[in-house]
Amino acid sequence: METEFLEKAEENIKAAQVCFDNGLYNACANRVILCGAASCDLRPCGIRE
Repeated sequence: METEFLEKAEENIKAAQVCFDNGLYNACANRVILCGAASCDLRPCGIRE
């Protein structure tokens, strides 16, 4: 389960960069929020940044 959250976070980081590079700042912010949510979910599992 931890791996699944980490993979989703990494995918959203990549998507955020694509959005930012193309001027899609709102979509970029949404992806960043998703990354943060995934990180919060991982902390109880012992995974740190």
